[in-house]
Amino acid sequence: ESGRRLARRALASYGAAAILMPYTAFAKAVEARRYDVEALARQFGTSFEQTAHRLTTLQKPGQERVPFFFLRVDPAGNASKRLDGAGFPFA
Repeated sequence: ESGRRLARRALASYGAAAILMPYTAFAKAVEARRYDVEALARQFGTSFEQTAHRLTTLQKPGQERVPFFFLRVDPAGNASKRLDGAGFPFA
C-alpha cells in the first residue's frame, strides 16, 4: 500500500509539472532563456525547485535538451531528493 501511495504521488507530481510547464513550451523557453532557472520559474509561475525538477525531464526522444540531474541536500549533508535525466551515477 505504501508503494502505491508513493507511485500515485510521484505520478501526480509529474502530471502537475506537465500541466504547469508543458514539454514543448517549456523546452522552447529553456533555450530562449539559456537554462536560467530563475527566469524560467518566473515565466511559468513555479518555484526554483519545481523548475529545476522539470529540467531533469527534458529527454523526450528527438526533442532532448541538455541532460540535468537534481540533488537536494539538507544542511547536514543528507540527500533528500535525487533525480536524473540522463543516467547520472549517484553514489
